[in-house]
Amino acid sequence: MTTEKIQLFGSDLDGTLLGNPEAARRFKDAWEALPRRQRPLLCYNSGRLVQDVIDLLATGCLFWPDYIIGGVGTQIYDGRQKRSFSEYNRVFSKGWDLKRIEQILSLFPGVTRQPPQFLHPYKSSWYLHQAPPEVIENLKRQLADAGLEVTVVYSSMRDLDVLPAKTNKGSALQWLCDKINVPLVNVLVAGDTGNDSSMFLLPGVKGIVVENAQPELYEAVVKLPTFSASQVLADGVLEGLKNFGVIPEAPSLESSTLRGHEMDPTLRMLFTEAALGTLTSEERQLICAGYDQALIALRKNITPLGFSACSLDDNEVTGTDVNYRSVWARDGAITLVCTIELEDADVRAAQKQTLKTLHLLDRQRTVGRHRLLLLRQQNPGLRFPRRILRPPPAGDELAECAGQQQ
Repeated sequence: MTTEKIQLFGSDLDGTLLGNPEAARRFKDAWEALPRRQRPLLCYNSGRLVQDVIDLLATGCLFWPDYIIGGVGTQIYDGRQKRSFSEYNRVFSKGWDLKRIEQILSLFPGVTRQPPQFLHPYKSSWYLHQAPPEVIENLKRQLADAGLEVTVVYSSMRDLDVLPAKTNKGSALQWLCDKINVPLVNVLVAGDTGNDSSMFLLPGVKGIVVENAQPELYEAVVKLPTFSASQVLADGVLEGLKNFGVIPEAPSLESSTLRGHEMDPTLRMLFTEAALGTLTSEERQLICAGYDQALIALRKNITPLGFSACSLDDNEVTGTDVNYRSVWARDGAITLVCTIELEDADVRAAQKQTLKTLHLLDRQRTVGRHRLLLLRQQNPGLRFPRRILRPPPAGDELAECAGQQQ
């Protein structure tokens, strides 16, 4: 627990507070339960644009914040006054040449522009998949050679943002804290990717690294006294908030369980009358028969560790076929999505166990990478193959099953 009182809590959204609707609800409930006078200021610090965050908050998934920092530090919004800090843009607008930046980026190999909803006049955003550090350094040199003073932020091995010089999530948070007279030693932040690292690196700030954080964030904060959560997403944030004395306890899992009718409508897969349309009775019967057979096949894949990649009883093992007698991240995730509406106790239990199994594997992998990064920091002369420090494709994750049906 920290000795300084936390006056402001700033958190990333996607991959930190967002990603599990039930965990997000637990965060919302925990924050609402704090007495108003004891509740720190709340600031969401996101790569999303401010309007996108406001639209998201309109769904009621999270507590309404005191402040919103959007566009990777290029926008600041006062949630209490319902207005933007227009004076903030004057800090970095001088010398910003979006047209020239876009010309250079459009010719850079491998980049594709992000959708319009992720763009605004002080944020040039692109996708660049699996780029090694030397590629990003090459881009920085090209921009510098063109006389452009910019900040290049690359995160999640995909998202590439070019921002005005000295602009990022951290600099925006520092500007806000100066504006509202909150010392950085009284600030707590949370995040999961490289574009969050600038918040953690502010002098005196305390940090929560959620368990699902990318290696790039671990590497950036490896020498800092941050709190590394053992849980993912908002549950990891709640774990950190308790550690720093902001909340007494996290809400129980049972109190925040979402029922089928509360889920995002895009996840619902029901055979409604509207969906069935003008099908004949014979066609409807065929669909129902297929549905029943699908449930029978599904239950054959239920194992003590979750959904296996194939039925254990109906498939003989030849050579590498043994891999299919396992819980796979890819197949497990697909099965979870496709069965999200089923309330059957055995299916729901298998869904939860699949997530627990894959979470355990991912945690072991992340801890291993974190230890390698720490070893490299302590021994600069050591070199590891880059593939060791990169997360493998999700479909390559296997969990050995117990080899028997439940």
